Amino acid sequence: MNAGATKRLFRHLSAGFVGSIRARRRSKRRREIGIFKKYSRRREIFTKGKKSEEFYNSSTNDFLVKNYDYIVDAIDTVTSKILLVETAKSKNIPIISSMGTGNKLDPTRFEVSDISKTSVCPLAKVMRKELGIRGIKHLKVVYSKEIPNRFNKDESLKRTPASIAFVPSVAGLIIAGEVVKDLLGPIGDSP
Repeated sequence: MNAGATKRLFRHLSAGFVGSIRARRRSKRRREIGIFKKYSRRREIFTKGKKSEEFYNSSTNDFLVKNYDYIVDAIDTVTSKILLVETAKSKNIPIISSMGTGNKLDPTRFEVSDISKTSVCPLAKVMRKELGIRGIKHLKVVYSKEIPNRFNKDESLKRTPASIAFVPSVAGLIIAGEVVKDLLGPIGDSP
């Protein structure tokens, strides 16, 4: 084991990250630090067809999204993203949505904006159109103004957008910062 690997191992050991599923270990670490009183993570697909008691009440045909202070949308599929946004808006729960990070290489191009003011991002364009059809004109999003790279120049091939580890993680950090700022409210210059 080289010196770099040893440092990483010790860093992971001290954080309690070795050998656990990422979402579970992050949730555990947040509880240890005490940043959030109640933190909920989901590893399920959020769709209308889902009959999980956790999400859906079949007798009222309603999604059981309630008692949340904030929702972070980091879903990859458009139909599930739209459903989550519609649900959050109908229940007056603040939501922030991550737009496309695939085929991007420059994490410095991310911006926080309203969906109505986005440009360049293909996912934001689709979301803007679909949400507009449903009467939703405003949504806080994190998106990139970087034009997606075409790594395969063959236009006939439809490929799933690829991502490189540091780009989506930067979007996630920006989202986390926005959630914390929104939950804490104005700080600093306020009397």
